Amino acid sequence: MRTTFYIITSAALAILTFGCGGGSSSNGPAPADFYVSLTPQNDTVDIDSSTTLTGSINEVSNLFAITFDLLFDTSLVKVDTVMVPADGIWGSGSGLVFFQRNHDGISIGLGKVQTEGNDNVSGSGEFFTIDFTGNSAGSAQIVYDDISIVDENGTSNSNINNLQTKSAQIVVQ
Repeated sequence: MRTTFYIITSAALAILTFGCGGGSSSNGPAPADFYVSLTPQNDTVDIDSSTTLTGSINEVSNLFAITFDLLFDTSLVKVDTVMVPADGIWGSGSGLVFFQRNHDGISIGLGKVQTEGNDNVSGSGEFFTIDFTGNSAGSAQIVYDDISIVDENGTSNSNINNLQTKSAQIVVQ
């Protein structure tokens, strides 16, 4: 299942990435505070109640698409929806999202719609929201894993090894 998700996501993002071309592929030096985070970092919900976490990215350069896994105990929480915020880093109405639930969390792909201009985004902002529902009592750590960032030419972000991650925790009671 996970392999199928990556093939579908890769194909979809490749179509977006190579559809029109153009733009710069230079990623520049990595800022000291280049990170992805989830907020709130700690949240408490009842069984069958929901909470929303927001994924943010800080000090990114030439972001066109990003794929990653969020790992967590699926017996404690489940994902309801993943969305691109209208006022986030992607800009109004220009972000796409693909996701697939799996046995140890969720795989997510986010990206821009390719146009004839430069479609990379740089800076800081929210890049997705995710709704979780509590399944059973316990503490679920939500951790980023296997992150890949590309620019609109399909070039991997050269600063990915400097990317820091900030996880979250959902306590289900």
